Order: sequence, then structure tokens, then C-alpha cells
Amino acid sequence: MFSKRNFISFVALLSLTSLILACGSTETVEVVKEVEVIKEVPVEKVVTEEKVVEVEVEKVVEVAAPEEDTVDLTWGKKKIEGVFGLRWQGPYRTSAIIDMQGVEEPLFIYKNGTPMEPYTAESWDVSADGKYLNIKIKDGINFNSPKGFETVEFGEFDATDVCWYFNNANPSVNAESTDPNGGDYAAVFGECEVVDSHTLKWELVSPLYFCFPISDFGCLSARMGPQSKKSYDKMGYEWSKSHHVGTGPYIQGACIAGDRCTIHKAGDTHWSGNAGSVDSITQIQVPEVQTRIAMLENGTLDMADMDFKMVPSLLDKGLDFVETMPGSYVNQSIIWSGNLWEEVHARTGEALNPWDAPSYAKDYPWIGDPWQTVYPDKVKYTDTDNPAGMSDMEQARLVRLALSVAIDRNAINKNILNDLGLPIYSEYMGPEYPGWDANRESGCWDVGDIGKGTAAAAPPTKRACVGTEAIMGDGVPWELPNGGGDLALAGELLDKAGYPADSNGK
Repeated sequence: MFSKRNFISFVALLSLTSLILACGSTETVEVVKEVEVIKEVPVEKVVTEEKVVEVEVEKVVEVAAPEEDTVDLTWGKKKIEGVFGLRWQGPYRTSAIIDMQGVEEPLFIYKNGTPMEPYTAESWDVSADGKYLNIKIKDGINFNSPKGFETVEFGEFDATDVCWYFNNANPSVNAESTDPNGGDYAAVFGECEVVDSHTLKWELVSPLYFCFPISDFGCLSARMGPQSKKSYDKMGYEWSKSHHVGTGPYIQGACIAGDRCTIHKAGDTHWSGNAGSVDSITQIQVPEVQTRIAMLENGTLDMADMDFKMVPSLLDKGLDFVETMPGSYVNQSIIWSGNLWEEVHARTGEALNPWDAPSYAKDYPWIGDPWQTVYPDKVKYTDTDNPAGMSDMEQARLVRLALSVAIDRNAINKNILNDLGLPIYSEYMGPEYPGWDANRESGCWDVGDIGKGTAAAAPPTKRACVGTEAIMGDGVPWELPNGGGDLALAGELLDKAGYPADSNGK
């Protein structure tokens, strides 16, 4: 057994929580399999009356070779989820096996500056009319069987597995899908069609608005590896719900929700050339953070999840911080989501009747209601609090802007992340993101003919900002002074939006 006490350290992901990984110097153990032969040479004496004859008798004693050392890691988690072998039939949570990774593998990976570097895929292209994604799958990649089922053969990974999984997971194809990434798939893909054993044709949503290129197979974390149709066909629905069958260098072992879960090295070789350097990883549930720290220190744990703000104090304890991704940054945002003003479905033309949505049941200050003037006979309430000459859309924009300006990002960074994070000002845009420019301003725009169903005859045009130019300049700066937290400016914006402070200044 590889000594865990010799490599206590930790890894943290830069977000509201971190992964503490106790790992140390890499040790390679070379094992020479041999049988040691020990020669014992006792002397037997044969006595006669005339002489003594000594005869050497050689005894061969076989000594078993020493057991091969293994590297087995233990990972402390706040909670161990269950195993959801069929993601499209499971709850909106990450399966314990997926959390450890290494069992299932994606079609594409981030490499060489592209998010679409083929991995289990051989190649890809988009049809000339932009309607289909064509993918070829690598030959000779076999599925590995879970622990305890090593004698069961599940065959080769191919196009039928890819289309079977994604068609089941995509709610635009399978309305009963509960796959956590189903919404992301539906935004980009239609039905997947098998062309031959290693070739597939995948319908693309047209027009495609979401996550270029193609979706990166990773937009909003939708980077899951296809699951095995062959194991499902052979073992059935109930077995498949609790077993992951993949092509990765690791296989599923024993897993108990709320207790522990283990993956094991599948073998000494892997199609990718990387069979893994760890023999097994076991996650165990350790809810209390101080218990996880103590177990890291005494060597019971090799790695553990930890609140990120604790990183400095853990370093002081002699644990090591190891980055698991470039920059270690993970985006955490407070956002106002929802495109609530489309009258018809962008793909099907189906009437959406957005004025009937709960968001328009009453006047919410941060939600603009264009239907007050467009279809006053269809709205659920009459908007009476807009300042003279101001639309409800502009009023809602000012309210959202005031809320954003009021958020003190530096205070959040200090109190939650111990000053280890970086403030950002828009979803997926900020320091460490390509294209970031702290001096840039958003400007104000007219949308032109976009969204009216008549193509883009009048493209968006930039115009002077009206109403907020005195306090915000030409639009909103990409980087707010002092990280936001400007309550005075937020108050001015709310005043302009028609929400002045009350007698208590609130």
C-alpha cells in the first residue's frame, strides 16, 4: 500500500468552494516479479562400521514474491451523491462517479487553443448549408466493465452509443429527459442520426444563436461523455441506473450514497496512451470541515473539498496548494436571466404569449414589460409608475443597473474568498477573460429590426445615452470604480427610474 502520509497537500478551485487535494511528490515504484530461491544445504551422515560418508542434499524452498505496491487515494467530500448511471433519467445532480471523472470520456477536449480538439472523436465538420454537424468516431475504443463485472464484454464504443445517449438526453428529442445538461443540448442540437458504425450526422438548430462554435461541447458545463447503449441493451434499465460504463482508464467500484464511492484503474494500458498513475480513488463523506482538515493532517485523507477562503490558513498548516486549471478561476455571478419579450418560438413559430407569464402577473421593477404599450388589452396589470416619457423597459434597465452598481464586489471577495478572487462585472467577462478592456464602455444601442421577424434590414446602431449620461457617461463602464458598492450612484439611478428614497432614506 502506498503511504498516504508521505504526500499530504491540497488543490483548490477558485470559486465559493474549493477542492483540497492532498498530494505530494510523485513516486514511481518499479516491481520486478521474481521467485527467490533459497538453498539450504543440510548434511546427512550415513554411518557404517568402516567409514563415515557425508552426502550433500540440496533443498529448494520457493518464497513468494512481495506484493506489488499500489497507489490508493482517499478524497474527503462534504456529501457523497448517489450513482446516476442514466443521466437522462436521473435527478438534477452530479453522479458520484462523474464527480471523480476518468470513467466516461468526452468526444472533444480543450487542447491546442480549441475547445473542439477531437478525443474519442476522430474528426468533425459542419455541412455547407450549416444545418448538420458530421462526426467520425475513433476505431478500436472499447468499453470497460465495472468492478465485479469484468467478465462481461460490452464491445466497442461507436456512433450508435453517441446518438443513443444524446437523443435520450436532449429534451427537444426526448421530452421526458431530466439530464442536467439537456437544456444546453436542446439549444444547439436536434436529432442525432447514425450514418454508419463510426459516423454520425447531427442536426443543428437553425438559426443558431447559442454558444459558438457549435456549442464547444462545453458551454455551461455540457461536456459530458456519451453513455453506453450496449451495456443498457445487455444489462437492462435497472442495472444501468446504478452503473457507469465508459471508455476511460478507470471503472466504477462500490458506491454507497452518503458514505463512500470508489473508482479503480481499469488496466495497465489505455487507448489514449495514458492508463492513469493511481490505482484507486475513494471518496468518503466527511460533512464537517474541521474533521476534513484533521484527516488531511494525520494522513487519513489525501485530498478534500474545502471553503476557498481557508486556503491561506491551510497553507500555514504545511499543506500545499496545487492549481487544477489555468488561473484557477471559476465564474460565480448574480444575474438577471430571461428573454421575456419574444412573441413566437424562434424555431417553430409557435405562439409563446409571454404576457401570460408569471413574470408579468404584476409590476416587478427590474423586469421590463413591453406589452404595456404593444398589447395593452392583453396585459395583467396597468403600469402607472414610469416617469414621464420613460418606457418600462428603460425603467427596468435603470433598476438592474442600480442593483449592479450597489453590489460591493470587493467586499464579497474579501469576506467570502479572503481576497483571493477577482471582481467581474458581467457574466463570463472580466479580468482573465479574452477581450477584457477595463476602459471600455458598453454604450447605448437601438436594436434596429432584430427580433421583428423580418431579418436584419435595420441593424443595431449605437446612439447617445439619454437620461443617465450625466452620471454614467457613454454607457456602462466594463469595470466599476472600487468594484461597485456605490450606494449614492445606485440611489441616483433609482431616482431616475421613479423609485426615490423614502423618509428613512431607503
